[in-house]
Amino acid sequence: MRNGTRLTVGPAVVFHAVLLLVLASVLFQFLDSFLPKGLAKQVSHNTEAYFSAVVLVAWIQSVRPRLHGSRAEWPVTAAAAAVCLAVALVFYNATSWPTRFTTLNEALFALAVLIPVVQPRTRRPALTLGMAGALFAVTLAGSRNALIVDMAETLAVLILAPPALDLFDRRVLAPDAPARRALLACWIAFLIAMPLALHMVTYQVGATGVLGEASRYGVRFYEAFILMLLLHAYFGALRLLDGRRVGDERVVRRRAAERSAA
Repeated sequence: MRNGTRLTVGPAVVFHAVLLLVLASVLFQFLDSFLPKGLAKQVSHNTEAYFSAVVLVAWIQSVRPRLHGSRAEWPVTAAAAAVCLAVALVFYNATSWPTRFTTLNEALFALAVLIPVVQPRTRRPALTLGMAGALFAVTLAGSRNALIVDMAETLAVLILAPPALDLFDRRVLAPDAPARRALLACWIAFLIAMPLALHMVTYQVGATGVLGEASRYGVRFYEAFILMLLLHAYFGALRLLDGRRVGDERVVRRRAAERSAA
C-alpha cells in the first residue's frame, strides 16, 4: 500500500462516511434516532476523536503524498495548520455557542501541530518522540495548572501520536518501513487497556490522593486513545486489503505462466 498513490477508494469512502455521519448526528442531535440512548450518549462523548480521524486520514492518505517534493508542499501545509489554529481560536472563544461545537477546539489545536509533524517524507522519530516526551513531562509537572487542564485532550493527542506513527506503526507514514507486528500488538493492547484501567480507578475504585488526581486527569485522554485506535484500525485494514490484492495478482500471474508453459 502506498498512502495516497494507490488509494483504496472503497474503505476510504466507508470510513469517512461513517465517521462524518456519526459526527453530524452528534452535532445536530439526531444520534439517538438510530442508536439506543445509553449508547448514543457514550458515542457522543468522542466527537473530537472522530473529527481528528477524518482530517488526519484524509491528509495522510490523499494530501500528504501529493504534496511531497512539490514547491507547494510547505506553503499548503502551513496554510492548513494556520486554518486549524484560526478555527480553534474561534471555537475556544465562542463561549455562547453550544459546547458540542466548541469542544472541537481541542482537536483543531492538535491538528494545527500534527499536520506539519506528519508531513515530512523523511521521518525523524527521535525528534517527534522527544517532542512527545517533553509534552508528557510538562503535562505531569503542570497537571494542576488551569491551562494544562483545559488543554488535556490536545496534549493527549500530541503525546500519543508520535509513538503511534513513528515507533509502533511506522508504515502509516513510511510504507516501506519494516513491520513491527508484535510491538504494534502490544501498543494496541495498551491503547485498549489503559482507558479501561483509568475508568476503573477513577469511577469504581474511587482512588484518592496522587493516584486519584492522576486518574481523573487521565480519563480526559479517552478521545486520544480512540483516535489512535481508529488510525491503526484504518491503515491496518488498508494494508490487509492491499496484501490480499497483491497475493491475488501473484496467483493470476503464476497461473498464466503455468498455462503458457503447458
